[in-house]
Amino acid sequence: GTQMGMGRRVRLVRQHARLLPRFAHDYQQLRALSRRQRRQLRRQWGESLAGLALLLTLNAAPGLAATLTVTTTNPAVNADGQCSLSEAINNANADAQLSADCPPGSGADTIVLPANKVLTLPGIDNMPLGATGLPVISSAITIMGNGSTIRRDPANPAMFRLLAIDGNGALTVEQTTLSGGVALGSYPGNRGGAILNYHGQITLEGCTVTGN
Repeated sequence: GTQMGMGRRVRLVRQHARLLPRFAHDYQQLRALSRRQRRQLRRQWGESLAGLALLLTLNAAPGLAATLTVTTTNPAVNADGQCSLSEAINNANADAQLSADCPPGSGADTIVLPANKVLTLPGIDNMPLGATGLPVISSAITIMGNGSTIRRDPANPAMFRLLAIDGNGALTVEQTTLSGGVALGSYPGNRGGAILNYHGQITLEGCTVTGN
C-alpha cells in the first residue's frame, strides 16, 4: 500500500472536492503507461500506482514526467477538444500547455497513441529542417505507438518527412509503423525520409519503418 505522510492525508481531506478530479485524471494517465514503465515507476518511488497518482496530484513528485494520451487519429493542431499527436508534441517540447486539448508537458514526457490506428499526416507542419509533417522534437519524448501507424497522406501531393529531432531532442518510438515519408530539397531537407536525427538522439523499439 501507499505510505503517505500525515500532512498529505490532511491536505487531501481538506481539499478533496478540488483534488479528486485531478487525482482521477493523473491515475488514468499513469494507467496508460506500459506495464514495464509502471513497474519502473513503482520501484523508483516506492508507491503503488494510486500512490503515484496522489503524489502527482499533490505536486509531491516534481521529477515525474508527464503522460500525454492522444485521443484522436487526426494528428493536426485544432481546438476540437481532442488531444492530437501534434498538440501533444508541442506541449511536451514546451513543458507547458500550449494546447488546451492536451495535458501540459513536464520533463521527459511519454505520448501514448491510440492502439492499432492509422494517423495520417495531412500536410507540412514546419520547414526549419526541411518539410516535416510533425512538430520538430526538441525535448525528451517517448512515443508509445501501441501498434499504430504514422504515415504521410498518400493523396497529398506535398512531399515531407514524418519526424525530425533537433540538437535538444531525444526521441524514443515504440511499437509504431512509420511510412510514406519523403525527404527532398537541400541539406538537411534531403535527409531522413521517415525521421531526420539532426544532432539529437533517436531510439526505435519494435518499430517498422517502410515505404519512405
